Amino acid sequence: MGGYIEHTKPIHQHVEAQDLRGRQSMVADSERLPRPAGVGVRPLGRYGGGARTCGETAQGVHAEPLPEEGVAGPPHAHAEFTGLKDLRADMPKAVQLEDGDEVTEEILQATLRRALGWMSALQAEDGHWPGDFGGIMYLLPFWIFALHITGSIDAVLSKEHKSEICRHIYNHQNEDGGWSFNILDESAMFGSCLNYVTLRLLGEVQKDENDGLAKGKAWILSHGTATTAPQWGKILLSVIGVYDWSGNNPVAGATFSPNPSRGRFWCLTRITYMSIAFLYGKKFVGPITPTILALREELYNSPYNKIDWNNARNTCAKEDIRYRPSAIYKAISTCLNTFVEPMLNRWPLNKLRQRALSHVMEHVHYEDETTRYVGLCPVTKTKMYDGCQNWEIALIIQAILSTDLADECGPTIKKVITDPPGDQSYWFRHRSKGSWPLSTTDHGWASTDTTAEAFKAILLLSKIYPNLAGNLTEEQWLFDTADCLLSFMNKDGSVSSFECQRTYSWLEVLNPLESFRNIVADYPTVECTASVMEALILFGDLYPGYRTEEIREYVNKAAKYIENNQNRDGSWYGTWGICFIYGTLFAIKGLMAAGRTYENSICIKKACNFLLSVQLTTCGWGESYLSCERKVYMERDQTPLHQAARLLINMQLETGDFPQQEHVGNVNSSVYYNYPNYRNLYPIWALGEYRQRLRAKIN
Repeated sequence: MGGYIEHTKPIHQHVEAQDLRGRQSMVADSERLPRPAGVGVRPLGRYGGGARTCGETAQGVHAEPLPEEGVAGPPHAHAEFTGLKDLRADMPKAVQLEDGDEVTEEILQATLRRALGWMSALQAEDGHWPGDFGGIMYLLPFWIFALHITGSIDAVLSKEHKSEICRHIYNHQNEDGGWSFNILDESAMFGSCLNYVTLRLLGEVQKDENDGLAKGKAWILSHGTATTAPQWGKILLSVIGVYDWSGNNPVAGATFSPNPSRGRFWCLTRITYMSIAFLYGKKFVGPITPTILALREELYNSPYNKIDWNNARNTCAKEDIRYRPSAIYKAISTCLNTFVEPMLNRWPLNKLRQRALSHVMEHVHYEDETTRYVGLCPVTKTKMYDGCQNWEIALIIQAILSTDLADECGPTIKKVITDPPGDQSYWFRHRSKGSWPLSTTDHGWASTDTTAEAFKAILLLSKIYPNLAGNLTEEQWLFDTADCLLSFMNKDGSVSSFECQRTYSWLEVLNPLESFRNIVADYPTVECTASVMEALILFGDLYPGYRTEEIREYVNKAAKYIENNQNRDGSWYGTWGICFIYGTLFAIKGLMAAGRTYENSICIKKACNFLLSVQLTTCGWGESYLSCERKVYMERDQTPLHQAARLLINMQLETGDFPQQEHVGNVNSSVYYNYPNYRNLYPIWALGEYRQRLRAKIN
């Protein structure tokens, strides 16, 4: 680990030379090896060596121990770990502009070249950009619970790994002693119970009255105990044996229906609930160890065998409530629990349950096999997500193209996948042929906006830099992608995330989760709609003879959908990012692709006024994650535009990197996570667009 990693092949060569079919997870080989406590090694082999230009990489970068979390390392530490020691030495000092200084094309070009050099140095050998796709505090416990159930914690995790996992959990413990649902949140019962139990399963014991475990236990007991965990918390605690299954509401799919939604619910919900339904139907409980018996005492204020589990079914700590399950759902659950459940546990009706669970498991196996055991989402596989590689690559390429410097580094992607085997209607799957998934081929699920953005990136690359595009423009797979994008269109011209919307919004009354909103339907979003519309417009311009009328009809419908969903203040709500600024960005880009301009569109004018009205006194833009939950923009201030470019230039670090700030990913208006490359690709994109306009003005 203390050796050197050589990385000599120019990035623009190795990216062109291979597609992304073999792209693996972002876990580096160095992170899989045991290492001494307190010592960390960046995955240099995946990040690549330090780059002197966009097409060159440095050799002989030495890996040093990482500083302890919370302790600042030496000024050069970040550059050392990402392979940029030599890059820093060769580059001029980062520009710092004062008030009144002019933002010239030369300054913009220097800033962009520095940023592109940094991005090239971070690029992995297979072409993607690794990074921390984290931010959610309940996923790691899922994995530890699974290792406990299978009796493999000690076999899989070394002493050093356990120590580092515990350190991570303690470092994200809040001052009040609890743990949050997301890193950005306040303490909640879900995060507190799961992370406390994880520490105990990893061998942590309370040493004094003021240590982390003692504070965590005190928070849980003072906020209602584990009986007030939300539904997923109750189910997970039941699986490991520290919460009784009778304290759970019945789960659809474990009763009469062979599938919890018959394919009409949002794919993330139905895939997740297939696994949950099987566990509930089996009333599965892992091994009862001394630690589990101790936890039964630690998580409650009363003896375990005296708890009123039936009363606990519908209790939830107020800190966890983002959505209140409807009275209709509670009534249905009570009826199922009182009348149906007792009968399904007795012969002959227990045969119905066995049949339902058998069919559910058939779908679980299909999901495993067609996603190479990656799974649609991390919850279904009790592991970390395998990343967002395709999504970020597509945006990074477009950001680089905006700088007019792509010929200096020119990363490209090439990836086409086919439909999974079998009858797609039987497995409730949308077509995948011609699409890109969010992360890797193994993931397998077609993502509407990832497909659209990747398609746009390749079409733009072939249009502007055909020498870099190579054989990426074979007509048949381009047509397959266009067909796939058109297949995602809802009746009103909108587009959802993975499939067409298959059910009605009012069925949200069946949402059983207190922690998540909007999980029943695959609701259409402005971002997905705008991305698909842009891609099809660009495709139609380059290939005007293919399904021209259908594309024109779709574009008209999609543009109307976006315009009709604009808020009164001129913004659009962002479903997959934080939040109104994010949604407004995609909406404006989509409408402009459809021919709307500031001069001819009242929607564009209102959107620009909104963006100007929320510009901060620092001259940049920012937004709180609370906007997602409260459905109103949080933080307002005002100043003019060109100063934003100056702010971005001043924010750039010596290495060419931009500082990591709060997480910006969002889903279900309640789950917040980190897109690792957003902090670089969007400043590059913004400065690239600004440079183009500055050059046009000069010329």
